[in-house]
Amino acid sequence: MDSLWLSCYVCVVMFGTISSCRAESTSSSESKSSHQMVIVAQKNSPLLVNCSDPSLSWINESEVKFKWFKDGRVMTPDSKRISVSQNGSLYFQSIKRKKRRGMNDEGFYECHKTFTSGTVIAKRVEIQIARISKTFIKDPQDQQAVKGGVARFECQVEATPSQVKYIWNKDGQQLTSDNRYTELPSGVLQIYDVQDSDKGAYSCSALNTFADAEGALPSSVLRHSKEAVLTVLNPTSDSQNGAPKMVAVSAVVNATKGGSAILECLVEGVVGSQIAWHKMVVMDNGTTKVEPVEDGFRVRRIGLGNLKFTKVMESDQGVYRCLAVSTKNRRNNSGQTILNVNYPPKLLTLPSSGDHPVVKRTRLHCVAQGHPTPTITWFHNGKKMKEDAGHIIFKQNNEQLVFENRVSDSGFYQCIAENPYGSQIATAQIRITLGKNAPSPPSTLMATPVSDTQVTLTWGSACCNVFVYTVHYNWITPDTQEEQSEQLVIQSNTCNVTQLLPYTTYHFYVRAYNSNGSSEASKIVDATTLQSVPRAAPKIRTDSLRVGSITLNWSPLLASESRGAITRYRIYYHVAENSSIQMIEIHNNTNTYTVTGLLPDQLYRVRVLAGTEVGYPTLSDHKWPWVSERTLSKDSPSTVIPAPHLEATPLSDSSVKVSWEVSNTSKEVTGFRLHVNRRIGPAHSRLFKLPADSTSRVVNSLENRIYYEAVLEVQGENETLGRSSLLFQALSPSSTPEPPPPMDVRVFAKSPHSLSLNWTRPHWTEGIAYYTVCYHIKDDYRKIMYERSDSQNHTLQDLHPYTTYTVSVRSHSPLTTGPFGTPQNITTLEDVPSPPEDVTLYPLSEGQVKLKWNPPTKKNGVIIFYIIQYHPHQDDPEFLWSSIHSNGTVTQAVVRDLTNTIYYFKLRACTTAGQGPPSNVVKVVLSPCVAACDGRNSSPPISSPTEGSDSFLQDQRLGIVIGCAIGLTSIIVCILVIVLRQRHYANLYQHSTRMVTHPDMGYRYQHQGFSTPEARRMVLMERQNKDRSSPSAYMSCNGKLLALSATDRHSDRQPTEAEQEPGENACLLWHQQALHHAQSDGNQSLSNDSGASLSCDIRGVSPESSSERHADSTWGSTRVNNLSGEASEGAVAIRPPPPGGHNNSPEWNARGDNLYNDCGISHSDELLKKMLQATSAELNSDSVEPLSSGSQNTLTMNSPNHAGLSDVESPDRETASRLEQAGSSGHHIEQGQVSSLEPEKSTEERQGSMENLSRSADFVSRSVERGNIC
Repeated sequence: MDSLWLSCYVCVVMFGTISSCRAESTSSSESKSSHQMVIVAQKNSPLLVNCSDPSLSWINESEVKFKWFKDGRVMTPDSKRISVSQNGSLYFQSIKRKKRRGMNDEGFYECHKTFTSGTVIAKRVEIQIARISKTFIKDPQDQQAVKGGVARFECQVEATPSQVKYIWNKDGQQLTSDNRYTELPSGVLQIYDVQDSDKGAYSCSALNTFADAEGALPSSVLRHSKEAVLTVLNPTSDSQNGAPKMVAVSAVVNATKGGSAILECLVEGVVGSQIAWHKMVVMDNGTTKVEPVEDGFRVRRIGLGNLKFTKVMESDQGVYRCLAVSTKNRRNNSGQTILNVNYPPKLLTLPSSGDHPVVKRTRLHCVAQGHPTPTITWFHNGKKMKEDAGHIIFKQNNEQLVFENRVSDSGFYQCIAENPYGSQIATAQIRITLGKNAPSPPSTLMATPVSDTQVTLTWGSACCNVFVYTVHYNWITPDTQEEQSEQLVIQSNTCNVTQLLPYTTYHFYVRAYNSNGSSEASKIVDATTLQSVPRAAPKIRTDSLRVGSITLNWSPLLASESRGAITRYRIYYHVAENSSIQMIEIHNNTNTYTVTGLLPDQLYRVRVLAGTEVGYPTLSDHKWPWVSERTLSKDSPSTVIPAPHLEATPLSDSSVKVSWEVSNTSKEVTGFRLHVNRRIGPAHSRLFKLPADSTSRVVNSLENRIYYEAVLEVQGENETLGRSSLLFQALSPSSTPEPPPPMDVRVFAKSPHSLSLNWTRPHWTEGIAYYTVCYHIKDDYRKIMYERSDSQNHTLQDLHPYTTYTVSVRSHSPLTTGPFGTPQNITTLEDVPSPPEDVTLYPLSEGQVKLKWNPPTKKNGVIIFYIIQYHPHQDDPEFLWSSIHSNGTVTQAVVRDLTNTIYYFKLRACTTAGQGPPSNVVKVVLSPCVAACDGRNSSPPISSPTEGSDSFLQDQRLGIVIGCAIGLTSIIVCILVIVLRQRHYANLYQHSTRMVTHPDMGYRYQHQGFSTPEARRMVLMERQNKDRSSPSAYMSCNGKLLALSATDRHSDRQPTEAEQEPGENACLLWHQQALHHAQSDGNQSLSNDSGASLSCDIRGVSPESSSERHADSTWGSTRVNNLSGEASEGAVAIRPPPPGGHNNSPEWNARGDNLYNDCGISHSDELLKKMLQATSAELNSDSVEPLSSGSQNTLTMNSPNHAGLSDVESPDRETASRLEQAGSSGHHIEQGQVSSLEPEKSTEERQGSMENLSRSADFVSRSVERGNIC
C-alpha cells in the first residue's frame, strides 16, 4: 500500500502542478492561512490534493471527518478513478476533461473537516487542466514600414496556464538574434531601423510552457499563427521632418507584486528621436509632479523605448508617460500607460475566539488589504452566512460580523478574503453557553394575525421562576427588501404586537429570563398580517390606435402601495365636456386594457383604480388624477397597430433571447427589423432583418453587465406599421438583475470650479434608493472620486478650472448596485490665470527694453494676450501706468521710446474670464545717454515680440569672460602673497628661537628671544582689537618674553581645561613640579630625577586654528648665554647651593638659578601660578600681536630702587613699597640707564610710552594686592 502512495506522489511530481498551497500556522485559537487558489494539472495524469492546513493545528480534537465539495455540491467519489484517503486527501487516478460524457474534473473544490465542536474549511482550490487553443485570438497583420522606420507584429493565443512562450519566425525559419529585434513576452515583435533585408513573411509559434516536465516540445502543444507580410517603402520628406509617431503604447498593464512588468512604447522615427519615461505623481495638495524614470537596479530599458520592471513593488503603481522628442526639429509626441500592481489579500485584523453567554451580541472583525480590494465572506461551520435581521448583521463591507448569541451559534467562524490573485482564511472558535439554572425556552409559541397591522402571540409558561419575557420579531420591508427587527419586553405569556405593515410576513421568537440569566430562544413562528386596500392608484399611459377606442397601459403598484394582492381594476372614463362618468371593472391582474365604443374625434378623460379582496381605496383627485386622450376621427386611416410587446430572456452572460408578440394588426406584416443598440460605453449597433413569421431572435456576443436597447420595427408594404423598444441587461440567468443607470444624464459647466448634473429616474420595479456620481480628470485614473446623490440633480464642487472631467452615474436599488452609465466629458469654465513667471528685462539702446517671461503656472484657460505695464514711479496708482498688449502665444516683447532713466515693469495674463494678478515688479535702469537722447518719435511705445539685440547679447558674453579672467588672476595673486608671508614668518621664528639645556638636570626649556643687545627691559604692548577694554601686557627681561597679563584686567579667573591648549596644561604642570622641587630642596632648583628631557613651548593659540600660533607669544623663560655659559649682563647674584645638592658647580649656579632670578622677580610660586592662570586664557585669544624689535610700545627701566616706576604716577604708592621690600629680601635689581631702543622720541611719543608704563605698573600693583607677590 505504501508503494502505491509513493508512486502517486512521484506521478504528481512528474506531471505535477504549477501552483501549490502555502499555509501559516499559529499556536493560538485564531489562525490565518494563505492559499494559492489554482492548481494546473496535465490531462490524463494523476493528481493528489491534500486536505491539510497547518494553521488549524490548534484544534485538538481526535475525531474528524472529511467531506469534499465541487462547485458547491457534495462529491461522491468513484472508487475506481476518484477516491478520498484516510487523511482526507483527494486522489485522481487520471484527470479528465470530457464535457460530452460528463467527465470534467475542472472546477472549484473545497475540503471540509468536521469535528465534534464544528466544521472548518481546510482547503479551497481550483483545478484547471493545461491546454492551449487551436486558434489565435490575434494573428499577425500585414505591415508597411518605411526604410529606417519601425515595424510591429503581435499574436495572442488562449492557454491554461496563461504563461505562453512565443517564438517568431521569418519565411518559415526561426528569427535569428539581432539587436534591431525586440521580442516581448506578451507576443509582440518590434523591428527597429527597418531595412530591405527585413522584407518577408512573419509568423509566431505559441508553446504551452506546461507541455513537458523534462523540457521536450511535443508538437501537440505548439500552435502556429497565420503569416503576415512586411513591405519596406522608401522614406519621404514628410516622414523624416514630422513629429515622432507613437506606433504602440501599453494602455493598462497589470503586474503582480514581486513579479515583472513591461511597459511598451514603440515610436516611429526613433532613430532621430530621444525617448524618455516619466511618472505622474499626485502630491498631497492635489497637484501633479512629473518625475523622470531612470534606469536602475529594478528598472531598465528593453529595446529602444520599452520599460521593464523587475521585482515590482506597490510604489511602482501609477501613471507613466512615454515622451519622444525629435532631435531634428524638437517636435514631440507622448503616450500614457497605467501600471496596476496587484497582490493577494493579507489579513490585518483576525476574528477572536472566546466563550460568550446567550442573549448578548458577539462581534467578530476581519480586515484585509490587497489589490484589487479583496471581498470578505463569512462562514459558520463551513456554510456561507447570510444576513438575518435580528440575528446576523454585516457591517463595514463585511469587515464586521454581529450576531445575537444563541446556543446554535457555537462553532467555527471563518472569514475568507479573496481577490483574483489569491485568498487568505482566518478561523476562530466561538462557544455560546447558557447560565446555570437558567430557564427553559418558552414552548407552544403561536402567532395569530388579528388585522392588517396587528398579530397576537401566546406561549406556554416556562419554569424556574421566570419574571420577564422578551419578544423578538423581524421582517423584510416590501419595497427596499431590507431586513428590520424589533423586540418587546413582556411580563405575561401573551402579547399583542401592533403597528405592523399590512400583508407582510413576520418572524417571531420569545426568550424567558430569571435571576440566573436567559433561556435559549423559542421555536420561530411566522405570521402574515391581513390585507388592506391599496393606498395609491396606478399611473396610466393612453393611446388612441383605432377610431372609437383608447388603449390604456399602467405599471403595477409597489408592494408598499398595494398592501395586498391586486385582483381587480376599475376603469373610469367620460367625455371631457360631459360630467357623466362611466366605469368598467376588470377581475384579473393585468396592466393593459382597450376601451371601445367611444365617439370619434372626442377628448376623453380616463383613470384607473386597483383593488384587493378587501376592496378599493378612497383617494382624492390629486392622488388619483385624470388623463386626457383624443380618439381618432373617422377620416383617419386605420394603419396604426399596437406597439409590439417585447421581452428579453437571458440565456448566458453574453446571449439574450428577444421575443415579441404583435396583435390587432389591420395590415399585412411583411417582416421585422430588430436593432440592438449598446447603451453603456462606446456606441455600437447591430441590425437583424427577420421574416414576417418570426417571433424571437437570439442575440449573442454581448458584454456582461452592459445594458442594451432592443428596438423592433414592424414592417408593412413600403411603410413601418409599429415600433417598440426594450432596455435589457446582458446577465447570466443565475445572477441578480441590476438596476439600469440613468440614460439621459445632462452635464453642463456651472463655474470654473463646479459642474451641474441632472437626469431622469430610470424605471426599475424594485425602485431606486439613491445614485452614485463618479468623476475624475479625463485620462487620469489615479484619483477617482465618488459622491452620493439622493435626487436627480447633483452639483460637483471644488474642481479645477478649465479642466476636462469624465462623469458617469449609476443607480442603487435596495438590494443591488447597477453599472455606471456612459461616461461624459465636460470641461469646467475658464478662470483668471496666475501671474506670469520669471520676468526678465534687457536694456537696449535708444530707450528700448526687451522683456522675456514664462507663461503662468496655472493658465486656467487659453491665454489670449498679456498686458505689459510700466511706469517711472512704482508707488503711483495703477491707472497712471502705461500698458501695451502682447499676443498670448508669445513670451517676449520690446518696449520702445522710453524717456526716463528708471522704469518699473509688471505683467498680467488674460483669459476669457479676465486678467489675472500682476507679476512681481521688476526695475530697470537705462544708461544716461538713453535718457538724454530724447526728441525722436513721440508716439507711444509699441510691442514687438520678434525684435531683439544680438550685439547686446554678444557684448554681455564678452563682459562675463573678462570678469571671470580678472577674478581668477586676483585669486592667484592672493595665494602667492599668503604663501610668501608664511615663509617669511617661519624664517623669522627659526632665527629667534633659543633653547636652554642642561645635561645634568635632564631637561630643556625652550624660550623665545629677541636679537636686541639692550639690557633687560619691560615691554608693554596693546592689542590691536579695540573691542577688548584692557591691553595685553608682555613682560620681558634682557629681550626675552617673560609673562603675559590676564585676559581681563579686572578678573583673575583661572581658565578652564576647555580654554587651555594641551601644551599649556603640560607647561603649567611642569612649572608647578619645578616650583615644588625648588621649595623642597632649597637652592637645588629645577631637577628631573628621571633624566627625561622636558620641553615647554606655550604660544598664543587662536581658538579657530592651532596652526596660527605665533612664536612671539612664548612666555616664562630667561635667556642665558649658551656659548660662554655665563650669565648675561645685569644678572642677579646667585647663592651657592647647599651641601649635598645635585650639582654644586658654578656653571649650574650660573645657569640654573638664573631661570627665575635673572629679571629680579621673586621665586614665589604664587606669583608664577597666578601669572600662568592669567595668561592661559589670554593665549587662547587670536588678538595677540607679535612683538618686534622695533615696537614703539617698548620701553626700558633703570634705577636700583625702581626709579623707572617712581617716575610714573601710580594710583597706589603701596605697590612701590612692596617692590622695594621684594628687592631688599635678597633680590636686587641692577642699576642701569634708561635708554630708548629707537631714535629720540617726541614729547607725545614719550607721553604714550609713559601711559603704557603706567598700565604695567597698575598690573603689578593689582598683583601685589591680590597676593600674587609676597
